[in-house]
Amino acid sequence: MLSGVLVGVASVVLVMHNKDAEMRQALLTQARTIDLALDWSRMYASIQSTLNAQKSDPETAELAQHRARIDKICSVYPNCRAVYLMRQNAQKKIYFLLDSSPKSSELYIVPGTVYTEASPVTYQVFASKKIAMDGPVADRWGVWVSALVPHLLPDKSSVVVGIDIEASEWNKTVWKSAIIPALATTAFLALMMLFLTLWRNKAKQNETLEKSHYQLVKQSHEDSLTGLPNRRLFEERLTQMIASTHRGGAKFAVFYLDLDKFKQVNDTLGHEAGDRLLCKAAERFASALRVEDTVARLSGDEFAMLLPNIDQQTDAEMTAQKIIDILGKPILLNNQLLSVTVSIGIVIFSEVWTTAHELTRAADEAMYKAKRAGANQYYFLKS
Repeated sequence: MLSGVLVGVASVVLVMHNKDAEMRQALLTQARTIDLALDWSRMYASIQSTLNAQKSDPETAELAQHRARIDKICSVYPNCRAVYLMRQNAQKKIYFLLDSSPKSSELYIVPGTVYTEASPVTYQVFASKKIAMDGPVADRWGVWVSALVPHLLPDKSSVVVGIDIEASEWNKTVWKSAIIPALATTAFLALMMLFLTLWRNKAKQNETLEKSHYQLVKQSHEDSLTGLPNRRLFEERLTQMIASTHRGGAKFAVFYLDLDKFKQVNDTLGHEAGDRLLCKAAERFASALRVEDTVARLSGDEFAMLLPNIDQQTDAEMTAQKIIDILGKPILLNNQLLSVTVSIGIVIFSEVWTTAHELTRAADEAMYKAKRAGANQYYFLKS
């Protein structure tokens, strides 16, 4: 985006620069042509003799002819305001030798008049003997541009031919030349802004869809109360574990857990306290397991666990006892310390139970055996 702006601005500046240079070159060409068209041998001698006479009105018939001639040359060129000749004396003062303007014009300059408003560019042309441009400049007569052409006389002295053109439209013309690249740049920026807006809107839509999809997936796989995996996610992981074990992986254990006398907590302390108890139990279950193990809430106060890489009954029983001990620590609910117990059913994968449903049903059966045996214990169901 920024690079596009920079390229557009650079294009506008370049076009304006080229247009200004083109106009200046055209004016310099006109000035050179006028210089070549002048009869210097006769004209300069006439001017010098007139100035040397020191008349109050140096205008002579011959001088008037020369002025009429350069005025005619000026009229050929568009917007030409005046053509004039300048000389610099020994004191470095610049004075006019001849001016194309009619005597009746307010632009007319009497020959021999010192050019008190000569610009630094004019002095530079006399010093360097190199053609130059001056302006656009505004004065009491309007806006003008000058082309200054030095001319070397036979006596090795020099005069400068100046051509002034009316330049009130100069800057406007330069700016007009930039309209097309400026419009192109504006159109490009507008398209880029439109593209960015559409892209951002699309990105926001995608982000919203992704968030919605994530929330849907999360809701479909996560227990809303405890944040644990729900039955659906547990069964998916269990199915994957079964498939992996069939391909030669290590065996695993499935635990089915049920909080003992949970209904009494709900009835005496209320459902809110019961929910807090379930969340606390979920935290303690998770703390008792390894990183690779899974604990899920199936429904109500029923939980299930999936423990990979356990193929010995003793390993499973040690984990179950650890869970019973951790959960058995008092829990503070409604300013009361409660001792909560859990019944756990355990099965280890074998060819007898080949599906997730069969494994969880077997673990559930083992859990009920533990509960009927007095609760707060585990029961291992062998295949």
